[in-house]
Amino acid sequence: MRMSFILFFAIFFTVYGWVNVYIFVRGWQSLPPNGSLRPLYLVMFVVLAPSFIGGRVLENIWLSPVSETLVWIGAFWLAAMLYFLLALLLVDLSRVANHWCPLFPSSIRARYSTAKQVTAVVITGCVLFLLIAGHVNALTPRIKVLHLTVSKPVNGPDTINLVAASDIHLGTVIGRRRLDRIVAKINDLNPDLVLLPGDIVDEDLAPVIKQNLGEALTGLKAKWGVFAITGNHEYIGGVEEACAYLSDHGVTVLRDAVLRLPNDVYLVG
Repeated sequence: MRMSFILFFAIFFTVYGWVNVYIFVRGWQSLPPNGSLRPLYLVMFVVLAPSFIGGRVLENIWLSPVSETLVWIGAFWLAAMLYFLLALLLVDLSRVANHWCPLFPSSIRARYSTAKQVTAVVITGCVLFLLIAGHVNALTPRIKVLHLTVSKPVNGPDTINLVAASDIHLGTVIGRRRLDRIVAKINDLNPDLVLLPGDIVDEDLAPVIKQNLGEALTGLKAKWGVFAITGNHEYIGGVEEACAYLSDHGVTVLRDAVLRLPNDVYLVG
């Protein structure tokens, strides 16, 4: 297990580092060599690039508004990194294709410096729009209804109202107000059974405990109970502590376990 974590983090930090270097270099090249934009860009990138890792490390040492701010910045930067990477790869692949088969008009080649700056502004604007739209979308989760038919005979009611909600990532970003809304939505569906399929906790338990998010979890109402399995984030933050916290707050964590429900349906975690 230890070697797996070392390998995982080695790959993560390597990829994370090189993606940031690639984005930084391409952004730097788009800015005019003279003026104040390049120093400002450098300072901004020095803050953004390590914010996610720095925030995660700091909240284990000193849970504070500083660590919370860094985690928030880092969370948005992770999404921005993905969009910047995709956009820059598209631009660079287009440039390679243009070398062999001219795609761009001669006016762009004649004013290459201006074209780079316009491209940078357009890409940055699109990324900002996607970040805002994504955040608004995350604030308003939608409910998807599925009707599933199973031919197995059951000893009891022949319908089960099951609610599943995965990847909640409780912690600094998903706090008490967001969790209260999620719990209310689940309870409004009047479930027989609630399933939480992994990544309930976002790595570190400290912000979960600080905000007393377990109290909100105890508000989940289901006839047969609330059940969960672990995700990778529970393991990153300490799986034994995460499972103990969930169990203490009304969530039964199934770890290589089988549970027989009242109507002869089996739940496997």
